[in-house]
Amino acid sequence: MTMCKEIGFDILALFETHKWRSDTDAIFSEQPEDGDPYSGCCICLSKRAKGAIMYSGAIGSRVVFARI
Repeated sequence: MTMCKEIGFDILALFETHKWRSDTDAIFSEQPEDGDPYSGCCICLSKRAKGAIMYSGAIGSRVVFARI
């Protein structure tokens, strides 16, 4: 992801992403419900980190996980 490359990190966790989604190298939570507009999170990954992911997923709009 460009953001990780620009700041030199392999993994970057973002919270309160609301309904933001992108076609980047990131793992996104499920869409927030209408009554919880500030939820949403993601893990942004560099290309190196993305290649090390064994599996990943999300539980609702507040939890994202990855096994590296």
